[in-house]
Amino acid sequence: VLQDEGLIPFSRELEQIKDYLNIQEKLSERRIRAVYEIETTDFKIPPLTIEPIVVNAVKNTWRMDKGVGTVTVRTYKQGFATIIEVEDDGIGFQMNIRSAEQEKLENKPEIGITLEDDSYMGMSAICNRLKTMMGAAIQIESESGKGTRVHIEIER
Repeated sequence: VLQDEGLIPFSRELEQIKDYLNIQEKLSERRIRAVYEIETTDFKIPPLTIEPIVVNAVKNTWRMDKGVGTVTVRTYKQGFATIIEVEDDGIGFQMNIRSAEQEKLENKPEIGITLEDDSYMGMSAICNRLKTMMGAAIQIESESGKGTRVHIEIER
């Protein structure tokens, strides 16, 4: 895990996320509802880490047929860890989970998740950056038609 060099306060990233979601709510004629369940902002992250995950969540809600989609940004403490979650109730996607054995054979130190839709390629880079810079554990759960949840656990 690297030092705090190159990291920003989460509160700064949260301000950018709120600005982005406010704009999207207005542009989409209120078809997106932002929910914030923020219990802690007292931690640092690499810049532009959570916002791209939120952008993917917004895209997931736009692709659905129902009226209003919800994007939830959540933070809380759990033991010695800080948890960040971004969740949507959008279209979801299919995931292809690779085992640790496959990673070793392929000699690719990735997070073990590949996403079949090319529009999610950036998610892998974000997850790898969080893992490398913060030692974060990332879990992505998604189900077609039900939504996606990205769970990030940072030990500090």
